[in-house]
Amino acid sequence: MKASHPRNYIDLRSNSSQYVLRLDERSQALSEETGAELVVADLTNGADVVRALQGCKRTYFGMSISPPYLQATAIAAAATKEIPGFEILVNISQMTVSQMYIPSDG
Repeated sequence: MKASHPRNYIDLRSNSSQYVLRLDERSQALSEETGAELVVADLTNGADVVRALQGCKRTYFGMSISPPYLQATAIAAAATKEIPGFEILVNISQMTVSQMYIPSDG
């Protein structure tokens, strides 16, 4: 899932790696071409993510770095545990080492 803001986000990947951020004519056309189901979900809401993942066995999660990134990533990982038969979650972080920070004790 890739978005700078997780609200009302739909991820639809086709063979050409296209994605959409809203339901419109383009997303409908991609859905018809690929047979993908479109889902509107808030990636920071666990119930939304579980609902969006229903029926999935595998998911790619690739959200761009933003304030809710860590929360959304943790929710996506936890949500997969609620899906019977779920096999794999692939998370591609776009965070670079220079963006990582671990506070020191002193």
